[in-house]
Amino acid sequence: MSERPDLILVTETWDGLGLAMLAERQGASVLVAYDSRALEKKDAAAAHQAGEGIIERMKLAEAIKTYTGQGAIWLFDSNSFPEQADALRKKGEAVLGTGALSAKMEKDRHFAAKLAEDVGFDLTDTEEFSDTTEAIVYLEAHEDTAYVCKAQGGDADLTFVPQYDDPAPLANRMVRGYLAALEDHPGQPTSFILQKKVDGGTEVNVDLWVHEGQPLVAFVDLEAKRRHTGERGELIGCAGDYLFQIPVTSPLVKKTAGRFLGHKEFRNYTGSIDANVILKGGKVFWLEACDRLGYNAAPTLFYGLARAPMLRILEGWLAGRPLGPTFGRGYAASLSLLTSEHELGFPVLGPRSALTRFCPYSVREGPDGILVMVGGGKAWYNVGCTVATAATAEAAGKMCLRLAQQIIFPNKSLRTDLADHDLPTLPLARLRQLQAMGLMGGTSGSLR
Repeated sequence: MSERPDLILVTETWDGLGLAMLAERQGASVLVAYDSRALEKKDAAAAHQAGEGIIERMKLAEAIKTYTGQGAIWLFDSNSFPEQADALRKKGEAVLGTGALSAKMEKDRHFAAKLAEDVGFDLTDTEEFSDTTEAIVYLEAHEDTAYVCKAQGGDADLTFVPQYDDPAPLANRMVRGYLAALEDHPGQPTSFILQKKVDGGTEVNVDLWVHEGQPLVAFVDLEAKRRHTGERGELIGCAGDYLFQIPVTSPLVKKTAGRFLGHKEFRNYTGSIDANVILKGGKVFWLEACDRLGYNAAPTLFYGLARAPMLRILEGWLAGRPLGPTFGRGYAASLSLLTSEHELGFPVLGPRSALTRFCPYSVREGPDGILVMVGGGKAWYNVGCTVATAATAEAAGKMCLRLAQQIIFPNKSLRTDLADHDLPTLPLARLRQLQAMGLMGGTSGSLR
């Protein structure tokens, strides 16, 4: 790289490629530092090609050796490298995105649940197991109760949640069958928990950005987590979402992510505090945390709500400046574009007007400068997401769908119900539920 980078985006699976491309389009000098050694062979080969011809790339170890002390911001797009992030912090580097605490909050469910309980969240009945047979026996003894199975270690994608409308006895039987199948799975988790399923209520993510323990800005993120239209299919992290800003002093923040403020673990913390919860009957049930720039939330923020360039926002975060004015007051929406076969060299096409609103995850430059897929295994099914912004949530969702129709690649699939609200678990239905609760004080815009 001929010049010192302003921003070094650190990645394992290239989730942050689109963010790096956006920052560069906005005028920043950007380097992507990657390390794919922990990935399976097919995935590592894909990671080695991702971003090629699109963005400056370098192995992470070489980037640390070359650019430590050069004044760049290090942005980690996942919790894959907390040790390297904390080591850079100790050297005085400007770092966002991961660290020991945020990684532990995401990956150690028991630690996160205990901390959540300490600050006042409600927890559903939870049991820990390391043996599938023992777990099945437990489920058989509670056959009329629905449970969620969440993995610890191994393949985190093995987490299983019954469909929203499955009767409790049927949901219980499905989890038992799922656990029996895990016994022969090569990525079987080292341990897992069974958590009593909360029926009804309103699920919401609240993301609070803090600097040295002080809140700077807060967002509500309403995700559609299942792969298929109608709230069906496997959980994929995020098939689409709506995101908007709320005041850091709002009751919703205080009841969710804001509970962690003042806790000793977060007293000097700089980063995001995420709370994925269910609001029901006056209680706030803790589900999990993802204290990182993960899934669709970061593209929805920086491609959608942001009023200032990405680099300026990150600089303000690290300086502890108020960030509310750097984001709009409307609604941003994203829609994930998926493929059943992520084959090497498959083209990703569309008009420039649509491609600038498309955040890619796993592509490289192909012939004539077009984007092409890089191959890879199951983990690479998400090609990217379209992002749109509007004064109302429903309008943003419909714009996302129109943009998605313009992005073309083989075996493309997507949710077509992002702008619907006829099922209680759809994001727009949950937005209506939240608005009726009156907890978000100060948000502008409405469902319509």
